[in-house]
Amino acid sequence: MKNKYISFAKNMGIAAITGLVAGAGTAELFNLITDDKTMTAIASTISEYTAAYSVFLPLHARDNMDIYRTEEGKFRWGEFIKDQIKLAGGFVLLDIAYLTGRPLLAKEFLDSGVGSSQASLYADAIFYPVLIAAVFPIAKITGNIRSKEKNLEDKV
Repeated sequence: MKNKYISFAKNMGIAAITGLVAGAGTAELFNLITDDKTMTAIASTISEYTAAYSVFLPLHARDNMDIYRTEEGKFRWGEFIKDQIKLAGGFVLLDIAYLTGRPLLAKEFLDSGVGSSQASLYADAIFYPVLIAAVFPIAKITGNIRSKEKNLEDKV
């Protein structure tokens, strides 16, 4: 059996890198089309957040087919969605802090003369360590990191 922590960490790493690239890229694109630093910071944050989740969810589902697939091979959407809602619920305060604080911080970097992609990455350098430190305990508590055996025990 593969280690669920390593699998989760791999998926979080891939999602984080995707988010960083999307955020920095969006900041550069918005910098080309507008001088509005607030809009650049907000668009960068939204694209980063969306990209990271869009990459993480299918990777997590794929690596946990032992939990999310029935004996007949049918994907258990209800179980998967329930787990993701629990994970999001565990992150609600951090997500609010990220979605409000990151654009403000990125805008401060932009206002100080830092380039758009650098401002995005600098803001992430402050926010990502907190998010990454919190994700493992929250994922374990909410059941997003668990083995098939644990899943079967909970159902008995």
